[in-house]
Amino acid sequence: MTKQFLSNKSRGLDRISGLLRPLALLYLALVLVVGSIAYGYASTTVLDPSTGGDGVQAISGFNVENISHKLSPADPTQITSIQFEVTSSASTSPAGSVYIKVNDDANFTKCEPTTGNTWSCDFTTGSQPSVGAISNLRVIASE
Repeated sequence: MTKQFLSNKSRGLDRISGLLRPLALLYLALVLVVGSIAYGYASTTVLDPSTGGDGVQAISGFNVENISHKLSPADPTQITSIQFEVTSSASTSPAGSVYIKVNDDANFTKCEPTTGNTWSCDFTTGSQPSVGAISNLRVIASE
């Protein structure tokens, strides 16, 4: 009787493991499908390096020259605006929009065209940089 009981018990385990094999195969198939979809999606989101980006490097197309600034009459240690000329090379159109960033400030300041190729970037009250604190000027110009 003990022998028959053990054999019935082992048959029950075989049934359970038999049921788990198809479930395990289903999970494996699901993981493979999801992984393939994720891989396919990731490989299709490759950007052409010539269409965008950000970095520090000389870029042909625009030249920034004749940089000057105006001081605040109320506090001559503060800069109220920065002016400069943006000229384009023969192969590009004139600048259509220009922004500047002073030092590592998180905010860009929008510039407006004045006359010819000259652009003026006015700082709002409270965001005016101090003359002694400016260490770099980043200019972004696009057509």
